[in-house]
Amino acid sequence: SKSLAPMMTGAVDVYFFDKQHGIIAGARGVGNSAEEQTASRTVIASTNDGGDTWVERYVGSTTGHWAWKISFPTPDIGYIATQGPAADLVVLKTIDGGASWSEIHLGAHDVGFSGAGFISANVGWVGADKYAYETADGGATWKRSSWVKGQGINRFRFFSDGTGYAIGERVFKYTPK
Repeated sequence: SKSLAPMMTGAVDVYFFDKQHGIIAGARGVGNSAEEQTASRTVIASTNDGGDTWVERYVGSTTGHWAWKISFPTPDIGYIATQGPAADLVVLKTIDGGASWSEIHLGAHDVGFSGAGFISANVGWVGADKYAYETADGGATWKRSSWVKGQGINRFRFFSDGTGYAIGERVFKYTPK
């Protein structure tokens, strides 16, 4: 086992490209109290040696967020959904395999994101407490999803043929057109 403190006090998801190269998503300062959650900052770290050492790759520009689920539709392009008590919805995106991350702000909403799932570099979804958002242009624009709505979504999984599943309060199946 390896402690990530003080870099990260809560890790939520991990994604490995191979046995040596991986990413951890979570936060610094996140805890159970409302004060800790409001003060938390998203943190992304990577390893190139199978987890023996970790390098901080991203720290959130605002408080009240932590990273949740990771989705890499290609080796270079990846997305991470964030959640937390902050009103601004944020999705993180990398175009260099996780070496650097940019924030995509979706504006103020009354939900936090949970799952993230992409079937390509441009087409994907992020799940929220009551609905999901989808993008067809790599996160430049978003709209509420037509196939996942009315239920919380925590995780997405897609197969190479484009078939996908979303799970939360219910199971949803996506079949490409």
